[in-house]
Amino acid sequence: METGTGRKAIDQADARAVLDFLAWHRHRYIPVTPTSKQHEFLTLARLGVSESFYGGSGGGAKSWALLMAGLQYADRPDYSALLVRRDLTMLELPGGLLDVAREWLRPFTAAGEVKYSSNLHQFRFPRGATLTFGYLACDADMDLYAGARFDFVGVDESTQISERRNLFLFSRIRRAVGSTIPQRFYRAGNPGGPGHEAHKRRYVDPRTRAQGVVYVPARLADNPHLDRMAYEASLAKLDPVTRARILSGDWDAAYGGGVFKPDAAKIIQELPRGISAWCRGWDFGASSNDTSD
Repeated sequence: METGTGRKAIDQADARAVLDFLAWHRHRYIPVTPTSKQHEFLTLARLGVSESFYGGSGGGAKSWALLMAGLQYADRPDYSALLVRRDLTMLELPGGLLDVAREWLRPFTAAGEVKYSSNLHQFRFPRGATLTFGYLACDADMDLYAGARFDFVGVDESTQISERRNLFLFSRIRRAVGSTIPQRFYRAGNPGGPGHEAHKRRYVDPRTRAQGVVYVPARLADNPHLDRMAYEASLAKLDPVTRARILSGDWDAAYGGGVFKPDAAKIIQELPRGISAWCRGWDFGASSNDTSD
């Protein structure tokens, strides 16, 4: 049974969430209103959540949620944020995080209020805050961030990056004594990729979820700005496992063998009679050509 003290704490949290929602309508550097799911993700900082994963199906507006989170405190002095993808090209592609950031901040860079350094892939705001874009394609790229300090680290499509590189970025989150800016490590991604199992264990599966982390499941239906029917038609052309992962955010969808499918085998309850000899064979799948299964 819920206690009176617990009810009061929940009421206070709800009140803060309402204030946060109203604040988004006047946030200087974010020109769009968050969806309800994005708002849920963005209010985690005010609730004291330092680590979260926004994940699930494709088209859930996860990248925009990360960009909003990165800009959340850009009006504060000495705030520093880092947004990462596996490689820089992914950031700069149409619809990528850096491409969208340039579009959102264009009025401010054109007016000279916000400065952009193409060499550093970094926006600098009037009160000294910075938003930097980076990449982690290999272990050597971790050296790029040696000695750096960030209040916020956001990793987009984090399942495409090894868990070792993901977790390394925790070491870059530091703040000065007395700072009131929340320290956050947020990720966004879909099932699949080299980090699939690690993300499933750390965030998705309630039996193994790390203490204190919050998983915010994102679905295609959570993004009212996307043509859902057209996107689903495109996904229908994919193989069943990839489609289940992207369309439904299914973390349990997995590939079986390319030829033998165990679930298609008929299980018999007793051995057939009249068999004079038995043999067993194995297909080692050792072919070296590119078309083999």
